[in-house]
Amino acid sequence: MVFARRADYAGCRAGTISPRGWRFRHADAFRSGGGGRLPKAPPPRTPAAPQAGAFDPEIEDRSSIEEPAMSLRPSEDRCSSLPLGGLWPALLTPLDPAGQPAWDVLEHLVELYIAQRLDGLYVGGSTGQWPLLTVPERETLAERVIRTAAGRIPVMVHVGATSTADAVRLARHAASVGAQAVSTVAPTYYPHSADVVFEYYRAVGQAAESPLYVYHLSMVNQLRLPPEDYVARLLSLPRIAGMKITDLDLNLFGLIRAHAGDRLRLFSGADEVLCHAVLSGSVGAIGSFYNLWGPACRQARDAMVRGDVAAATDFTRRFQLAISRILGSGSLWSFLRAAMLRRYRLDIGMPRPPLGTLSRTWDDRQVAELLALVDPEAA
Repeated sequence: MVFARRADYAGCRAGTISPRGWRFRHADAFRSGGGGRLPKAPPPRTPAAPQAGAFDPEIEDRSSIEEPAMSLRPSEDRCSSLPLGGLWPALLTPLDPAGQPAWDVLEHLVELYIAQRLDGLYVGGSTGQWPLLTVPERETLAERVIRTAAGRIPVMVHVGATSTADAVRLARHAASVGAQAVSTVAPTYYPHSADVVFEYYRAVGQAAESPLYVYHLSMVNQLRLPPEDYVARLLSLPRIAGMKITDLDLNLFGLIRAHAGDRLRLFSGADEVLCHAVLSGSVGAIGSFYNLWGPACRQARDAMVRGDVAAATDFTRRFQLAISRILGSGSLWSFLRAAMLRRYRLDIGMPRPPLGTLSRTWDDRQVAELLALVDPEAA
């Protein structure tokens, strides 16, 4: 099955503009102290046709790109009209100097990723600081993103929580405000048996009234199941549609794909193996660094899907080097703040403590070098 183009989502084409034209048209405003905010996108227009022979990843026709096939089971048809896939940023939650959500910056982030023609938004995950937000804040976060997206880009809301009651509340809320899907990590902190974890997933799936994507996060995963049993349990869940698998062990990813076949849509969640995961059967990728390098990462993944291994390999080498240097510094959050400010003139602030408490200040030259390492146009 040919993966649905971004423009095929309801209203997507009508609400997007060329990110390149938007960004450069307002370059003077960015430099002249616009308060670190992107201007609102202008009224919809028809994207200009590229020059003959020119390649523009932002308006590339992806209709020829093949993705792993999937057929929804009859019980899921009413949950989703189009299969989800492609490149999704795990959306940052911007905070103001007082540590409160900066809703205006959040809305500009949503507009930015729509303008870049990314494939979806994953809201309220680890990058979105979900453990440090209150339930009402998480509800408002979902509402603001979905309202701003206005049907132009799919939105998946992470509703995982330590308490089943909180997760169920968030799942119901996400469905009520129009989320295309919900996702949940396994319940954290307390040790739980596999039976308890799957009862938690079942409660979330029953409450959601939206497709459910289980979030397998290796750093908190408590399940020790053979892949075949893992898949069998997943397929018994109500409204199950797929998984987000954040694990550098792609052997597990591949085995889940082998046992699930086309019954689960699998997103890779480890940015470092964005392209590798295509070989293991991923239909898309959700990650932190796609906030910063979304178009370049999407182009690289698309190259891998097309079979352009040389281009994907070259990008992966540079991307992994950059990620290694950033994570190795122990100052991820201050890097993201400095890089988003430099590239997009958006101040996402620092996270709530203890995240980022001892992060060092990045030199502007170092930030520019890392930006350019991944995407020469980003510096």
